[in-house]
Amino acid sequence: EFKEKIRNKKPKIVGMTMMSVDFNPAIKAVKLIKKISPQTKIIVGGPHPTLATQEVAEIREIDYLVLGEGEIVLPRLVRNIQEGKRPKRIIQGVKPDLDKIPFADRELFGAFEIPIVPELPSSFVSIITGRGCIYNCSFCKPAEDKLFGKSVRRRSVENVIEELKELRDKYR
Repeated sequence: EFKEKIRNKKPKIVGMTMMSVDFNPAIKAVKLIKKISPQTKIIVGGPHPTLATQEVAEIREIDYLVLGEGEIVLPRLVRNIQEGKRPKRIIQGVKPDLDKIPFADRELFGAFEIPIVPELPSSFVSIITGRGCIYNCSFCKPAEDKLFGKSVRRRSVENVIEELKELRDKYR
């Protein structure tokens, strides 16, 4: 099904996020895309490329890596690619103002999330209200700091309420 979608859509650019747990299937997808559509530019970002940059950079089928937060640099990168420019392969993200990031486009993949635990209610949505963590756990804090910086950033209460109202009005 994945191969067929790539053949039919013939995307010019594919972007994907990669957590460490997703490394193997993401690389499999990258290699399939390049095999089917060698001209497709592949952009990979997310926690794993940020934390294990060298490992991901060694995958020659990946055209660009975005490290850290990508909301600001990704649209610029896509524009540069579309204009025929050759940007740097590894691009450091820029911390966005969280209140200026558009709300998630829930129409892309369906408005509701599906719980992985059968006992949970069948339709719900998640919203992200901040980045970083106030705690200093040895397990994830070093990765959080590398991804988002050492400080904690939050969306304003007004911005979160605006998103909640939109969800209520649009999806009940």
